[in-house]
Amino acid sequence: MAAPNKRLYPRSQDKKPGGIKYPIVSRKAGVLVAMALELPGSIIGGLFIGYLLDNYFNTSPWIMMALTTLGFTAACIRLVRWARYFAEERSKTESANREPSTDRSAASLKE
Repeated sequence: MAAPNKRLYPRSQDKKPGGIKYPIVSRKAGVLVAMALELPGSIIGGLFIGYLLDNYFNTSPWIMMALTTLGFTAACIRLVRWARYFAEERSKTESANREPSTDRSAASLKE
């Protein structure tokens, strides 16, 4: 049985706590899952909250239509932001991949 306030497996000294790095595949999957849940979530959230407010205030479908439209607008705005984010990430990776190759071609032209 383990003693209180003692670890079963001691931490290695070269790693700092909180410095866990996840594989790049996990990070990309997390971003895509967040995007897949966020876009329809804003529309469905507007629809549901509008339905509840319509029932509370007895105003047929008006609040639900307004909040669904607002949710759709928010989803479109968020989609544009995701597209910009992915474009910036792609340009960063392309520029990082291009820099060494341009140096090699310049060196081969000099020789």
